[in-house]
Amino acid sequence: MERLLPAAITIGLMAAMLLLAWLGWRARRRRQSSFAPPHRVPEMLSAPAYLTEAIAHATTLAGQPLERVSAHGLGFRSRIKLGVHDEGVVLAIPGDEPILVPAADLIGIGRGTWTIDKAVEPDGLTVLSWRLGDTEVDTWLRLPARDDRELIDAVRARIPNASSTPDERSTDDA
Repeated sequence: MERLLPAAITIGLMAAMLLLAWLGWRARRRRQSSFAPPHRVPEMLSAPAYLTEAIAHATTLAGQPLERVSAHGLGFRSRIKLGVHDEGVVLAIPGDEPILVPAADLIGIGRGTWTIDKAVEPDGLTVLSWRLGDTEVDTWLRLPARDDRELIDAVRARIPNASSTPDERSTDDA
């Protein structure tokens, strides 16, 4: 009986924290509900110039590696298939329709060390910057071989005005 009150208080606090987390996630989704939906992959697509599997750790607002985008299924960590085509970059998330980031919406690509819920060795993440409608976002990727030079070159070749894209993007200053 003497342990019943502390156990009830602990269970009540844990339930309250779960409720607050759920309410916070719901509020974030509501705030981001106006974000344009991502483009779906067209039926006819060119052959991939680069194809790999990766882990998408997060999609965040551009330049804000702690502000997760939860709209349109982009808020969750997932293994993905990543393809670079003439039309743009395809992010194929299991259980969902693949997303096409059109070449016209690509902003840049580089490297980073940390984002929300993930920190790795220096430059261990690849950061794909793109436009989701009018909103600029960053998708944080971890490639299995950790050699992203071929991916970076393939994406940069498709970025409009690529000469103005910085060679490396680092979030250590953020």
